[in-house]
This record gives sequence, structure tokens and C-alpha cells, in this order.
Amino acid sequence: LAAGRGVWWGDLLDTLTINVTKFFRNPETWVAAARDVVPYLMGREGTVPVWSAGCASGEEPYSAAILFNEWAEETGRHE
Repeated sequence: LAAGRGVWWGDLLDTLTINVTKFFRNPETWVAAARDVVPYLMGREGTVPVWSAGCASGEEPYSAAILFNEWAEETGRHE
């Protein structure tokens, strides 16, 4: 299938198929999300939809839920 597609095809597949799931994978991304994204989203009106693409066992969406919950507790907005 990948014949004739060159190196980029393998690089793309490696990017799209991580084959690793764990809580707070890529910690620098979660630090940036906690610092920049969560406060921005939570400062807006309405609900905040959260989607985790291709999650096999739940660690990534649970990580997002933990991040939002910690923010709510730290800011006194926990319901």
C-alpha cells in the first residue's frame, strides 16, 4: 500500500498511530494546556466540549478531566 509514497508516508503513520496510552503523556503539552488553554476555555460562557481522538483505554480523556477539575478546585469554581 505504501509503495511509492516515500518516507513521508511512514512518518505520517508513525504520527497518527502512537500505540502508547498513559496519563498525562507528553507532559509539556499538558503544562501548556493548564497554563493557557484551560483558563481561556473556562473563562467563556457555556459548556466546554472535550474530545480525545483515538483513545483506546481512557487515559487521555481522563487526563483532560483531571486537568479541568484541578483548575476548578484551584479557582473555587468547582461545583
